[in-house]
Amino acid sequence: MEKEQKLVRIQKNFRIMGILTKIVEIFCYVGSGITAAGVITLLAAPEWTKYFIDLSDEPGKSTLNALVQAIQSNVEGTAGAVASCIALIIMMLIIAVAMHKLRGALKKFQQGHSPFLEENIHTLKLIFIIVTIITLLTAGLPLALLTALVLWTIYLMFQMGCELQKESDETL
Repeated sequence: MEKEQKLVRIQKNFRIMGILTKIVEIFCYVGSGITAAGVITLLAAPEWTKYFIDLSDEPGKSTLNALVQAIQSNVEGTAGAVASCIALIIMMLIIAVAMHKLRGALKKFQQGHSPFLEENIHTLKLIFIIVTIITLLTAGLPLALLTALVLWTIYLMFQMGCELQKESDETL
């Protein structure tokens, strides 16, 4: 009975993780849309930025006045801001796709399928590569190397589990 309870608890955890990945996916899509709207606004009518960003100089208020003025008065600043926003949009969309893939794998686990299947291994590999690249771009090389090593180790464990699962299935 204890084994059955553990499996139920694990499946509940997979369900919770599925919900969390859906929330992150939606957040990424919404964030991409808002950022795209900001880029369009910045390119079409830079003077409209005052409606989105508080440009007052009241003490105690966080403002982006200097940044917005630099962007509005400097073509290079605008190009840099647009390029940064486009990179952010691409990164959020990639994360959303990774979350979608991960949620698909979690649904299979929740339904009682073995996590040690070739399809899941490929999904994990894709997610691990995406996470490593994003870590490299956002946190730098040392943390990206550490992330890559940890994720590669997990990937190898899943590969070994996949082989042992095949062996077990052949035995039965």
